[in-house]
Amino acid sequence: MNLIHLGEPEIGSFYDDEELEAIKNEFDIFSKGSTFKTKNEIKEKIKLFEDAFSSKFNVNYSVAVSSGASALDIILEYLSLNNNSEIIAPAIGFHGTYLSIIRSGAKLVLCDSDINLNVDTKSLEECISKNTLAVVITHMNGLPCDMDEINKVIDKKEREFGTSIKLIGDAARSCGSLYKGRNLSDYEWATYYSFQRKKQITTLGEGGMITTKDKFLYDFLISFRSFGLGKELGGNFKITPMQASVGIVQLKKLNQLNNSRRTIAKRRTEYFTKHLKDFLLPLDNEDYFNTFYLYSLLVPEHWTELMRNELILYMKKHYNIGCCIANDVVYKSNPYIARALRNKKFPKSEKIGSRTLSIILHPMLDINQEKFINQAFVESVRKIEKRRSE
Repeated sequence: MNLIHLGEPEIGSFYDDEELEAIKNEFDIFSKGSTFKTKNEIKEKIKLFEDAFSSKFNVNYSVAVSSGASALDIILEYLSLNNNSEIIAPAIGFHGTYLSIIRSGAKLVLCDSDINLNVDTKSLEECISKNTLAVVITHMNGLPCDMDEINKVIDKKEREFGTSIKLIGDAARSCGSLYKGRNLSDYEWATYYSFQRKKQITTLGEGGMITTKDKFLYDFLISFRSFGLGKELGGNFKITPMQASVGIVQLKKLNQLNNSRRTIAKRRTEYFTKHLKDFLLPLDNEDYFNTFYLYSLLVPEHWTELMRNELILYMKKHYNIGCCIANDVVYKSNPYIARALRNKKFPKSEKIGSRTLSIILHPMLDINQEKFINQAFVESVRKIEKRRSE
């Protein structure tokens, strides 16, 4: 194989002349000799982005905010939590989600994750108590959770305890993913998205969106993100008109970007199925429409965590191909969260986390790059296995 430079792309989407024109139009407003926009004109551009998002995802309300993390912060603020409140989240995930829960004042409760890196519904059911006010589920790396089973569990526990449990969906890495042909927001009280630079679509490096069908939540979000509109408690969680302008263009490309990701992932799965044994490849079928923020798999059960780590290093050293662990059990990567959980362990999730591996996937990879990545991975696996057998 001839070595070609890859590395991880800086953004998970791509920009072209349309984004540049949108930026230029906004920039011209503030250039020399131009008239500054009024507050209403600024709000109008952001509202256009929100309306386009609502239409795209068939949801009543969308609220643009400064990031995916701030989106969860504001949603949790609405719930008026205290130290008797419990919020459940799966053990495997990005630490930002868990820090938001801890920061809200609620008690963070973990349940296990399953082999697809999403929430284990049996563990979720065991963890729900009379103090559970919300469940935050993460649709990991483009793969939607089992929404029917999750809602069934929540409905059962609500009847058992006579309580109301809010289902919050973390779709930061799953913009455009579908469960049984429907948008994730159809199944959740609130869903939030990220437009950070590596996500499926991006708004100049940061940004986020919250979707909901709850008018009361919507009114609160609109107020709280902008200093309470001068009447209530709030903060500054707004995006800029320039970000919104880019977001409108990016949203139009979402299907194209996701279809490209899915095509690349399908070819990769076909290749790996032929050349690898005992690897658990990512789920993608009619019920689980995976948008492949990352191509995540599990190495064989008989592999050690050290072998998995060696594979990542070998890919980088010999082929300059980026692989990562996205993600492991959260308390292994963040000592603050470990202390907040009082060092409680989740062996089942830890075992899954020790096997997970994500390989670079970008919608603009050409066919030669695709082949290079796939062949390099198979060759690297064989090298690692040979080393261990000697």
